[in-house]
Amino acid sequence: MLGASVLVGAQLARGSVAQREDLADLSFMAGCWQGEFSSSGASGTIEEHYTAPTDNVMLGTTRYIVDGRTTMFEFTKIERDSAGVVLTPYPRGRPSEHGFRLTQSGAEEAVFEAPGHDFPKRIIYRKFGAWLVARIDDGTDGKAREWTMEAAPCF
Repeated sequence: MLGASVLVGAQLARGSVAQREDLADLSFMAGCWQGEFSSSGASGTIEEHYTAPTDNVMLGTTRYIVDGRTTMFEFTKIERDSAGVVLTPYPRGRPSEHGFRLTQSGAEEAVFEAPGHDFPKRIIYRKFGAWLVARIDDGTDGKAREWTMEAAPCF
């Protein structure tokens, strides 16, 4: 009986560590990233900055720059709540109606989903060497936008 209690206790302890690791798994996103974008005939630079995750929160900023002028920006909050990890975008500083739940994570990939949102339904981050790829899509591989960014100096 004592052996079973120890085993259950060890499994619970591992479970709580795994929960903590959910946000720690996103540390591959931390830092400053820069790449090129093209949208509606305009092209320019995209910059993303993510803080290192704490036990419960990771923060990010994104801005799109055309000819030296910011044309769009977004804040991002990734936090742990009672149901897991959720990414909440704040386009132009306003909270989104939809949070995107972390559904998959690993050492160099994170998939966030909001099936009830019109577009995007998924936000995916993947790291390939010195590159970070951000992708939004419709939940399939149909309609999608993707940005490839390289590590950049943080100012």
